[in-house]
Amino acid sequence: MARNSRRRRRSTARPKKIKLAQLISKVGTGKISEEEVGRYFFATPQGPQDYVPRLAINATAVDIGDKEQIARQIGSDLGYKAVEAVRQANRVRAGAPAPDGTILAEGDSWFNLPEFGFPINVPPTLIDILAATFPINNIAHWGDTLAQIVNSAEYVPYLQTGKVECFLFSGGGNDVLGGGNLASLLHQRESGDNDPANAHKYLNPHFDKALDDVMFLYDVLIENVRQLSRKTTVLIHGYDYCLPVRNGQWLGRSLEFRGFSPTGNKAICRAVIREMLNRFNERLEDLANSSGNRVQYISLFNTVKTAWWDELHPNKNAVKKLAKKFEGALP
Repeated sequence: MARNSRRRRRSTARPKKIKLAQLISKVGTGKISEEEVGRYFFATPQGPQDYVPRLAINATAVDIGDKEQIARQIGSDLGYKAVEAVRQANRVRAGAPAPDGTILAEGDSWFNLPEFGFPINVPPTLIDILAATFPINNIAHWGDTLAQIVNSAEYVPYLQTGKVECFLFSGGGNDVLGGGNLASLLHQRESGDNDPANAHKYLNPHFDKALDDVMFLYDVLIENVRQLSRKTTVLIHGYDYCLPVRNGQWLGRSLEFRGFSPTGNKAICRAVIREMLNRFNERLEDLANSSGNRVQYISLFNTVKTAWWDELHPNKNAVKKLAKKFEGALP
C-alpha cells in the first residue's frame, strides 16, 4: 500500500535580500549581527596603499536597485561601521568597562583595525586588549598619517571636557616607513654589499626630512594637548622591528626595488628597517624626556620579535604582550 506521507525537503532558497536603505538604517542604529556583517559585506583585493582590505556591499544579499554608484561610494565605510557596531556589542556582552572620558586613544593601525574574524581575519590591536579592562575612547583609524591626525584634530572635543587623564597616541610609522613608498627614502644598495653595519648609509635625505616633519607634528600635537588640558598625560610609543617579506606591499617590494631582497639579502634588508625605526624611536624618547612628566615614552622594542601578522602589524599573541607595556601607566 502506498504511503501518503512525504518527507519534507530542506529549503535551498536563499534568504530574502535586504534593501539598501534598510541596511544603511540597520548599521546606523547599530542593530546588526556578526552573521549579517558577513552576509552583507565582502572584502575586496587589498590595494598598495590599503592597510586592510576595503569592504564592499554584497549585491547577492542586498537589493541595490538603481543605486549602484551610492553603494560603491559608501560600501567600505558602511561595512566598517557595521563591524564597529558588532565590536561594541561584543564588548558590552563581555563586561568591558564603558568609556568614561578619562582615557583617550588616537592614532593609526597599531591602535585600531577592523574587528578580527569577520568579514576578514584581522588581529586585535593593543587597544582592543586594553579596552577589556580600561574605559578607553578609541578614535584611532588604520592608515592615517600623522599629518591627517593632527590636521583633523578629532581629539580636541574630548580634551576640552577636562576629563581626559591619559591620552594614548600612536602615529608616525606610516610616515617614516614611506606609507607604501619606502623606496623614495632609500639609496640603491651597492652591488655586493651585504653588511648590516652599512645600513645607515642607505637612508637618503628624504628620510631625514620625513623624520623631521614627523617630529614637528608631534611637537604641535603635544603643544595642543598642553593648551587644552594641562592635567592630561600623553603616552607615546615607537614601533618594534617589523620584518619585511618578499613581495610585501609596504616594505618588501620597495626594498627589493632598491636591491635589498628580504630573502637574498635578509641581514642588511632587516638592518635598514631597524636603522629607520631606531632613529624614530630615539627622537620620540628625546621628545618625552624634554617635555616634562606629562609626556611618557613607552618602548616596544623586542616585544613582537617574529610574531607578525603581516609586515606592519603584530599577531594576537604579540598584541597581548604589547598591551602589558601600557597597563602600569594607565589610570
